[in-house]
Order: sequence, then structure tokens, then C-alpha cells
Amino acid sequence: MIDVLIAGGGPAGLATAVHAALAGMEAVVVEPRACPVDKACGEG
Repeated sequence: MIDVLIAGGGPAGLATAVHAALAGMEAVVVEPRACPVDKACGEG
């Protein structure tokens, strides 16, 4: 059973998934974009 379904694997979605998992919940992240996502997060 899924406790939390998170739409989007950006920073907010992944942080939510981590916090839900640390709280003992089953979290699933759904990302509609094809992998790998080309993002300039923390580069440079």
C-alpha cells in the first residue's frame, strides 16, 4: 500500500519523499519526464 504519492521528482518532491520515508511511510515518486532529466542543479 502506498501512503504518499508524489508527482514530480524535483527538489521539493524528492525532499517530501525522503521525509515521508523517514517517518515510516511508503512514498512513491512519479516523474513524467524521460530519464535522465537534464537540469542544472548544483552544477558549476
